[in-house]
Amino acid sequence: MNQLAAKPRRDAPALGFAVDFSQAGGSRPLLREGWSGQEQDYVWAVGPRSRIVLPAQAASGAAELVLEVAPCLAAGLVSAQWLAVVVNGTGIGCQRIAGAAHLRCRIPDGIIEAGQPVELVFEHAGFLRLDRLGMGAEDRPLALRFYGLRLQPHGGTLQQDALAPQAGAAVIDLLPPPSAAPAAVKPVTYGFGPGEAGHACLRGGWYTDEAGLVWSAAAVSRLELPAPDFEGPVSLRIGLAPLIIGNFMPGQRVAVVVAGLMLGQFQIRHETAIAVTLPAGAWQAGEKLEVAFCTPDALPMRQFQWPDADQALGLELAWISVERAPLRAHAATALRGDGVAEAPPVAVSQRFLDLPAEELRAAIEAELGIKPADLMRAFESLGDNCAFGLAQRKAGAEVLGLLRFANTPLRSLLRGLADGFRAALQKAEVELYLHPDGNPREYMLRIARYGIRWHTMVHEPDAEADAVARDQVLKLGFLRRKFEEGLRASRKIYTLVRSEPLKFEVPVPGYDAPATGSARRGTTHVLPAWDPPQSYEVAPAPLFLAEAQAVMLELNRSGANTLLYFVLASPGRPAGMVELLAPGLMRATMASFVILPAGEAANDLDWVRVAANAWLLNRDANAAFRAQETA
Repeated sequence: MNQLAAKPRRDAPALGFAVDFSQAGGSRPLLREGWSGQEQDYVWAVGPRSRIVLPAQAASGAAELVLEVAPCLAAGLVSAQWLAVVVNGTGIGCQRIAGAAHLRCRIPDGIIEAGQPVELVFEHAGFLRLDRLGMGAEDRPLALRFYGLRLQPHGGTLQQDALAPQAGAAVIDLLPPPSAAPAAVKPVTYGFGPGEAGHACLRGGWYTDEAGLVWSAAAVSRLELPAPDFEGPVSLRIGLAPLIIGNFMPGQRVAVVVAGLMLGQFQIRHETAIAVTLPAGAWQAGEKLEVAFCTPDALPMRQFQWPDADQALGLELAWISVERAPLRAHAATALRGDGVAEAPPVAVSQRFLDLPAEELRAAIEAELGIKPADLMRAFESLGDNCAFGLAQRKAGAEVLGLLRFANTPLRSLLRGLADGFRAALQKAEVELYLHPDGNPREYMLRIARYGIRWHTMVHEPDAEADAVARDQVLKLGFLRRKFEEGLRASRKIYTLVRSEPLKFEVPVPGYDAPATGSARRGTTHVLPAWDPPQSYEVAPAPLFLAEAQAVMLELNRSGANTLLYFVLASPGRPAGMVELLAPGLMRATMASFVILPAGEAANDLDWVRVAANAWLLNRDANAAFRAQETA
């Protein structure tokens, strides 16, 4: 191991510092967030970013940074890590790292100031947890092993003790950061069923069932997408559904690897769509995109009555869209969205959290200068159910919104957004039916193209079906036009919540139940018998950031639209708090998503607190993003 001292050498120039990350090196006082415990010869950088602060330098000027690192890899799956280097808030370089490396990058004059400490931030979004890949018990989100670091004047001679930690390590110069952020590129979507464009892109590890659904059928399933015809960051939106078998298998671990980089490790319990982003420079323009899905919980079908017993199914892959996000959404889409480890928010607002009902509304009006009812009109619900719409009603705001009282699962929402909800204008595509429950029963609308259903708030004794259908189709057309106008104007904050439970029928002896699919479709086969109740509901999984990113990408094709998504409160995130994760993307915390529209009980208070805190962030920390609506 090289012996780098965590202090200046006596013969070092005025600008210069060396750090030894070994156990004897004494680097710990310099390290801030993003580092794991001390190893014998190195320290792991963990999660999306790590930070180290060097002592104040006696001189300024151009400098050179030398890093001795090695990546965390996973044999046969993850072949590289990605590293971007930021010095005193200025990006100076990035590089793909496939093995032990001696990295060098130039720091221009004007970034390091005499008498000031030097902050080094390392961004490494390709971190991975080996335990979630079924590769042992290592549960840290590992990125890179750091052995040594040297800051020296530019053009200085490299000292022998600054060489790479392992014999044969590559000597690599960091690539300069992109000189300009490129414009958006519209998505190209690949479906993977028989006859679809993406079917020819499938490589090893896939199975197509008799219904035409494409399933991962191995621990690692691979595909190769055509080379994008643009440079810069590449965002992939992926529509998928996990194999679910009642409470026997409630979900799947799914890892997404693109161009050899780990972009997400998810625990998925719903049919959904997620977004992952490959950084600019992480692949060569003109190269095909190699995508791999790792499903360590893939279940061999030999224990069921399945025609291909050797298959081990994990997830159904429906489609992948390849695009480049609008410039305004680059920061939001660059975040790792699987929840394994998170970057700190840009800003947080947690006002009004402890005020009771009788004080809350008055305090909001006094501080914000807006009545709670008017405040709630600044938001528009995207679903997946009526909760936010009911909160608006409870606060005294009746808002005309296309999806306010609609049931919109996430993939259904994306289908509608991508299509501009044009089917709402076609009478033949809108179905009217009576809800099976309730007395009297309510008329419901459904558009099969999207998989979305709407409440009409009209009940069977109150009107004839033909009249309801005619009025509701006209109403849908009007609301659709207002929704599209709102997206282009970027006036509102759009809200997204998942609170519908998964509902299962439990197989019992002699009962024919779906062995595949996410409680929605699949081929029917008999499962082993056991003795739980014959039906049950599972609490919904919280929304992943990657799911919100998938929606934000679609919203921002029309304008600078801000998305607020909801999760349940947790330690350190009290109910009512709102975080600005990146320009245009907020996360709110709730104690419960249950709200009743009737009665005097003030069960909308957390919704109102969230609205107030989101309004404050949108006015202040998110103001620059909002200003782009006219750019």
